[in-house]
Amino acid sequence: MFSRLNRFCSRLDVKLTASYTLILLLLALLLCSFFYYRLEHNLVKQVDRMLHDEANEFMSEIKEGLNNGGSLVHGCEVFAEDIAKRKYFPVYFRLLNSSGGIIFQAHHAAEISFPEYRNQESFYRFTSPGSSGLFRAYEMPLRINIEGKYILQIATRMKQAENILENFLANIFRAIPAILLLSVGCGIYVSRKPRKIITNITSVARNITSQNLRHRLEVSPADDEIRDLTVTINDMMDRLEKSFKHMKQFTADVSHELRNPLFALKGEIEVLLSQKREAQEYREALYECQERVDYLIKMANDLFMISRFDENKIHMNFDYLDIDEVVENVYDLFLPMAEEKGVSLTRCLSGGVTLLADNVKLSQAFSNLVDNAVKFTPAGGKIELSAREKDEGVEIRIKDNGPGIPADKLSRIFERFYQVEASRSGQKGTGLGLQICKRIIEAHNGRIVAEQNEKQGMVFVVFLPMYRST
Repeated sequence: MFSRLNRFCSRLDVKLTASYTLILLLLALLLCSFFYYRLEHNLVKQVDRMLHDEANEFMSEIKEGLNNGGSLVHGCEVFAEDIAKRKYFPVYFRLLNSSGGIIFQAHHAAEISFPEYRNQESFYRFTSPGSSGLFRAYEMPLRINIEGKYILQIATRMKQAENILENFLANIFRAIPAILLLSVGCGIYVSRKPRKIITNITSVARNITSQNLRHRLEVSPADDEIRDLTVTINDMMDRLEKSFKHMKQFTADVSHELRNPLFALKGEIEVLLSQKREAQEYREALYECQERVDYLIKMANDLFMISRFDENKIHMNFDYLDIDEVVENVYDLFLPMAEEKGVSLTRCLSGGVTLLADNVKLSQAFSNLVDNAVKFTPAGGKIELSAREKDEGVEIRIKDNGPGIPADKLSRIFERFYQVEASRSGQKGTGLGLQICKRIIEAHNGRIVAEQNEKQGMVFVVFLPMYRST
């Protein structure tokens, strides 16, 4: 029982509804308190204005009576008759002399007990022991003639104002439950949408596995934060699906690439063990096995480097380098290999462009590109290695006139393990060299593209940001 209640209270829509209800209830109470205060203030102000007007009317009656030869008491009696018919705000008054003695008191004023006079103009509240309810009084010192100094105390009941305030409070207490029910209903209605979205997200998330990443959330047509959240989650799912797809493809490619050399190595060993052989045969077989092990070691090293790039853990030792020195070193390294194969290798230097780069990594990238050019260019072919300043950077081009790559396959040559054997010379590699080149160039904030040579062959174009030496 308690566990169900705890689960119910911990639901998002219940929490939102409780929050909406509490906030709305507090606002309603604050507004009602403010209106009650303003109503009470205005009622008291209205009563004070009425008492002040009655006091002025009393002065007019007294002065008019004295001017006509009447007495002070007669003027008070006339004023008492005028106010005797009041229904909602009955007026009680008495006139005192300067020492506090009563000169005149309306007969109905005897029903209440006026407080001690203050001998100053003021408004105040008081209660009468013989009557229920509050009274509002106005006290005003008077000078009726040259010698006469008097004090007028005039009061009225606050019952009518109290009734208005009580009715207002009663209406508030009737409205509070309605406000509470309305806020609960509105809170439940408003919180349905986020709860539905969260429930949908939870349902989709439960159905997602490494074999099933195609589920997506329904995107709301409204341009709001909920739509932004849904689109963001769907984008995240797209990235996860692509990542898992790449991982699966990578695992399948690695398995495929490792299987062939391992099977070949196993076959060589089984042939050797099948019967007794001469020492020369053993040496030749071991040489073949060594080549296959070297191939596996190179693949493992390449995969390790790519994994370091993926995890952003590759160490880059940046320093200011003269691009011509890097190109010259790569040229010197591959010139003997090219001459042995009968391929012409030339270079054209930039004339003094300085780069902030990693010498070892950048040389490795250029070496992979030139090695591919030498490997796939037939005897009598030509390879051009050039560097030139261009667009606040330096452009390095490796051009060959080998068999080239079909235009429909150019977009995939930088993928892992992708090889275009039919379009090249048939030589076998790991299929990771161009991927490593691309990752090294991008680590230098550069870019690399592959283009077909105008006549025949391939052109690899590398662009790197430039830093001039001063």
